Amino acid sequence: VVLKVQHRGIAPVLRADLGAVKLITWVTAMLTDHDLRSIIDEFVGAVRNELDFRTEARNQERARLALASSGLAVRVPQVVAELTTARVLCMEYVDGFKVTDEARLAEARVDRARLVTDIS
Repeated sequence: VVLKVQHRGIAPVLRADLGAVKLITWVTAMLTDHDLRSIIDEFVGAVRNELDFRTEARNQERARLALASSGLAVRVPQVVAELTTARVLCMEYVDGFKVTDEARLAEARVDRARLVTDIS
């Protein structure tokens, strides 16, 4: 198995940083013609959701099932739900490489244009 462990204390630090980003965005919107609040609000919400690895586990499982039924030669590790918590994500080990690894894609002679078409 593979474990992804959230460092102790990172969540409050990240929440504080996100709060600062929201404040800066609000001040910028008040003082300039640049109002990015809706974009930043969406980003902050997504990051906060990702702090809970159970959310990531659900998303990973949805992607795994969708790709498994797509016929693509892509494999997403299966989550071990009973060992996954808000701060620990447990999944099966899969030998391979990330779809974003340019060097490994080239080495494996993957047709990138087709890959993009197939997974979109």
